[in-house]
Amino acid sequence: RTDVPIKYRFPYFEKMCWFAGRKYYNILKENPKSLSTWEEKGIVELALFLLKLSSKLESNGNASSEERQLIQSSIPEGISDHSRFARRLCRRINNHINEKRFREKGIDTTFISSMKNNVIDIKEDHDNEHSNSPESKIETPKNLRLRIVSKKRNYEDVTREQDSKSFVDEAEVKCRRIDKVDNSRDITMNEDLNGTRKNQSQVDMFLGKGSPLTPLSDSTISSWNEECIDEIM
Repeated sequence: RTDVPIKYRFPYFEKMCWFAGRKYYNILKENPKSLSTWEEKGIVELALFLLKLSSKLESNGNASSEERQLIQSSIPEGISDHSRFARRLCRRINNHINEKRFREKGIDTTFISSMKNNVIDIKEDHDNEHSNSPESKIETPKNLRLRIVSKKRNYEDVTREQDSKSFVDEAEVKCRRIDKVDNSRDITMNEDLNGTRKNQSQVDMFLGKGSPLTPLSDSTISSWNEECIDEIM
């Protein structure tokens, strides 16, 4: 019994439990059907006891330094990771008992085990050694970023060209408007100047030489007025 108090246990009881756990672990791995019912129950108690011992060696375990030293000295040299070994033993005996129940009920254990492997995510490592095959890594092309940057630069260049073109077009339209305004101003000024010249010519014709309204150079104002009056009369 694993629940026997320490003072009533056999000498090296913990070490015998570790050796027994390693023996039954190999049996569960190679030929689990050879185990009897009472052996299965004993392995369950043994696995829980070893798991409890390994938890006391953890950093947060409730155990004194003497008890830690005693548990550590009882672990055989062939068991490098005691907590991992205890968890594996618990999982082995649990799977064996479940498969035995399914077989007794006539359920295909192969189908059940395949469902477990596909659905349940086992955090612990498998019993087999890890494969030495290197992990496949997805390599992205190095020029991927360069392509994106070049496209962005081309887009910026096109945008700048469009902006400069629109600016030039707008400037040309403004220049055309200014030219039209200047031309209209020139036409208006020419028309005003021609009108002024025409009026001046009419005035000159009206006040030209030989006109009765134009005073002679050697006449006086009074004589010129008299001539104008006589002409009008």
